[in-house]
Amino acid sequence: MRHPARQGQPPQPRPPTHDPIADHLLAERGHAPLPAGLTPHKLRHTYASILVACGTDPATVMAQLGHTDPHFTLRTYVHVTDRRSGQMQALVQARGPT
Repeated sequence: MRHPARQGQPPQPRPPTHDPIADHLLAERGHAPLPAGLTPHKLRHTYASILVACGTDPATVMAQLGHTDPHFTLRTYVHVTDRRSGQMQALVQARGPT
């Protein structure tokens, strides 16, 4: 599916909102599928965003994600520290160790 064209610009691809491969892998292990709209990519982005918001050093975030370019990692995830760092840290700390 594609978004409608905007002011003469070509249509942009819509990000996937469902991952049948993830659902299959989860089902093989006896787990429920991911909720509608949640993809492995969104989970990965959330995980990295939480690491950054909690002050994890960029090298560790890079290693966790398998990135080789620190600039890419920072460009992709630094927005979290600008907008919601305190909120995200409070949520993670309130959860406590598992």
